[in-house]
Parts: sequence; structure tokens; C-alpha cells
Amino acid sequence: MTNESCIRRWHDQARPTRKLLDWKPMGTRPIGRPRQRWQEDVMGDLKKLKVKNWKETAKDRRTWRDLAEKAKTVTEKERCLRGTC
Repeated sequence: MTNESCIRRWHDQARPTRKLLDWKPMGTRPIGRPRQRWQEDVMGDLKKLKVKNWKETAKDRRTWRDLAEKAKTVTEKERCLRGTC
């Protein structure tokens, strides 16, 4: 009986979900705030340009391309104001 319970516990510990939950990352994280992902950057640009329904806007290629150009110029202006252009 004890051998069977030992094997059952070993089997539970070998499952991928158990390994994932028990995994401990190696090393250290960099100091400071995590870098912004591309999607968060795009959402920020859309918010600045006051685009409400971006999924519908993206369906029209010409409108989306014009919107991307506007976002590019806004971003470049902000970068120049910070002195990094």
C-alpha cells in the first residue's frame, strides 16, 4: 500500500502543471519598470489620437494607413520635445 501511494505522489509531481506551478525562475530581474510591449505602445498612440473603435478603423486600409502616419508624427514630435530627436 505505501509503495502505491508513493508512486501516485511521484506521478502527481511529474505532471507538467505541477512543474509549472513549482518552477522558480533563475537569476534576477532588471531594475526599474518593465519595458512597454508593442501592443501597449499602439494602444497609447490610439488613445492620444482619440480613436474609439480601432478594430473597425483597421478594416479600412487607407484610413488605417493615414492614422499610422499621424501617430508617427505625434510620436516624433514628443521625442523631439524630450530632446532625443
